[in-house]
Amino acid sequence: LLRWPARELAHSLLSAVFAGHFRFLAPLVEEHLGVPEADFWSLVRAEVGRYHDRHPELADRFEEFGLLAPSFDRVALN
Repeated sequence: LLRWPARELAHSLLSAVFAGHFRFLAPLVEEHLGVPEADFWSLVRAEVGRYHDRHPELADRFEEFGLLAPSFDRVALN
């Protein structure tokens, strides 16, 4: 099993799930369910926070991943 550093795993999650899926889902949720895009992203952030709250034993790991950081590095895709 390949083990990646936390920052690389986090970037993969942010780019694949958040940017690759959620950014397209957010406008659909607004259009079809009436949930404004800003509220959608607040719900996503709140869910990450709830996960952190349910697993305090992983606090050091959460800090390494930095999913709630205000920004993250870009990666050039081929």
